[in-house]
Amino acid sequence: MNGAGGQLRVRLTQVDGFEKGRVVRAPFCNDLRAGNGHGADIRRCGTGRWTLVRQTQHIPTGGDTVTNGKDGKRHARRGQYLRHVRRPDHPLVAWAREGGIPIWGDVELAWRLRDKVAPPAHWNLIAGSSGVEMTSLLAAHLLVGGGRRYVVAGSVGMLALDAVRDPVGFDGLIVALSPAQLQWITRSGPGALRPEVSVCLTVDPASDLPQEVFGRVYENTAIACVYNHADEATMHLVEDADVQEGCRAIGVGLGAPGRSDLGMVGDIVVDRAFLDERHSTALELTTHGELAEVDLATAELLPQVLAACAVARALGVSPAVVRTALATFMPTTG
Repeated sequence: MNGAGGQLRVRLTQVDGFEKGRVVRAPFCNDLRAGNGHGADIRRCGTGRWTLVRQTQHIPTGGDTVTNGKDGKRHARRGQYLRHVRRPDHPLVAWAREGGIPIWGDVELAWRLRDKVAPPAHWNLIAGSSGVEMTSLLAAHLLVGGGRRYVVAGSVGMLALDAVRDPVGFDGLIVALSPAQLQWITRSGPGALRPEVSVCLTVDPASDLPQEVFGRVYENTAIACVYNHADEATMHLVEDADVQEGCRAIGVGLGAPGRSDLGMVGDIVVDRAFLDERHSTALELTTHGELAEVDLATAELLPQVLAACAVARALGVSPAVVRTALATFMPTTG
């Protein structure tokens, strides 16, 4: 499995810790040994990505891998090495679909394996053309400040597969999704993700991906879909999403908030979404000055701060804890 996008799902012939037909870690090595009837091995590279490194039966790849032979000449080896399948239009994907072979990305595979540690962690999804990393890290920080055991996984932080197999387990995951990973997200069926809270802050109109792909982050959400008032496309994606009954649309923006929004009133960050009296009242979360002290007060970062606050508030973190946690955030990825 490719941590940035995903590859062909394979069925295992060697089992160590998981039932046959599911991913296992081979003992004393960093490989996932698997066979799908075509002699395939999947190994974990030093970069933390999964790569199909051996293929004994020809599968169309849309091109040959050129290698140096013993005679010093360059030779084409069809279908021998297939690396980093990132696009659904890859010939291997077409070949698999024609044969009725299910295709899972790394995130869906982790979702299917999440019950290996009980109770399984709750999932929350963060996506977008930009701002995913900071929003994810800050949301997890706020939740940890509220006494929860949360971690960031996916395209930021841990691999999703590692997070769901942590022996201690987590209360929840903040799963950061890259555009490449979003392509493999299933909208419905057994492998469809069912997050508690989902966020999409930006949709780049120049992206090669259709907007519908970014909207997959909102599908099947249970508690809140968070969108950005400054990017109207995100609001329309929420409107088009098929969510669980009772799920709310929560907007974030730098202006005065409407009902079910988080926003700014002067220099004060306020929540007008997660309180009973939201028709007439707002809760203060922090101030522009306090955010400036931890380098979070720029126009670029404020929407990400608001989105992270929305995630934390949707999951029950109190305004007082949000304020305290924001004041201790270190905006680094190391």
